[in-house]
Amino acid sequence: MVALLAAGTAYRAAWQHGGDRAVGWSDESAALAGVELHRPVATSFGRQADLARYLAPAVPRQLGFGGRQAVLIATGARSSAGYSIEVLGVREERSRVVVSVRERTPSSSQPAPATLTFPYRLITVAVTGKHIEVEWRGRP
Repeated sequence: MVALLAAGTAYRAAWQHGGDRAVGWSDESAALAGVELHRPVATSFGRQADLARYLAPAVPRQLGFGGRQAVLIATGARSSAGYSIEVLGVREERSRVVVSVRERTPSSSQPAPATLTFPYRLITVAVTGKHIEVEWRGRP
């Protein structure tokens, strides 16, 4: 009985996260020029008003939300200008949409100025009605 239950759980997990296909996305980070996101965040917004309310008092540039939703990803404060977030890709699975990202860190061979920075990415993807998850790869 336990083996049957475990097999059913494993099949359900594999089925839900299988059947993936690449999804087009657009980098809209410039819409947030000058915004400082002090805490780590990975969340999505279906309307401009929701994004603006989250970022208040900062006012983001107007995005075209028609049939699209925004995904905001931030690391929080970092000690150098050498940090950034790279979007590796977006894929749609049977039960979710996964945004794969990597935090780029400064290397000793390419030193960066010591200054407080707040790396982020704001992307838009087509509305699917599925939950959006952010997957950090190779995060230090």
